[in-house]
Amino acid sequence: MKQFSISILFAFSLLAVSDLSAQRSTEPDKEESTESYGTTRKTEIKINPIALLFEGFQGELEVAVRNNVGVGVHLIAGSEVLIVSGRLKYYLSHKRGWDRFFLGTQLGFASIDDDSGIGFGFDLGYKLVSKDYITVEASAGVARATEFDVLPLGSLVVGYRF
Repeated sequence: MKQFSISILFAFSLLAVSDLSAQRSTEPDKEESTESYGTTRKTEIKINPIALLFEGFQGELEVAVRNNVGVGVHLIAGSEVLIVSGRLKYYLSHKRGWDRFFLGTQLGFASIDDDSGIGFGFDLGYKLVSKDYITVEASAGVARATEFDVLPLGSLVVGYRF
């Protein structure tokens, strides 16, 4: 099972960094114009406002590697919870550079109560980007850590692209 999981993670990583377009026009498309849709802005900072109501914190810093690939650091912190992970997101059909539906994978460290472990997970999500560079993102998935059973993943974050 471990070899199968690692193989899937490796295959997904290769998929995310390769360009899946068989043909690409040399003429820029209106939807992918960097000036009107902010793809010149390559960094996003995001926070979960709901977590703040429960004395917790969930935040993420994401950087665009390509128009359809983002990498980032994700942090969840609370009274008895600390999760830090590196994330890779592959955007399936972007309009405004690394937005809309995405598949994600993450590798990180989790400490819940007195248990801790290293694990990985997968998620599926959707990101909206406004013309003012405000982002809203929701995702759900699963993770598996060395000391835990399968953990559900969920995120609802609001951010800004700069």
